[in-house]
Amino acid sequence: GLDYAAQVENALDRLADQLEEDLNLDALLALAH
Repeated sequence: GLDYAAQVENALDRLADQLEEDLNLDALLALAH
């Protein structure tokens, strides 16, 4: 139902945030070297 859809959306949002953080860290590390 709607609750499930909301949970999936929240999970995807968190996953996207995590990926963004990881990519930003990789970019910063690459620039630092």
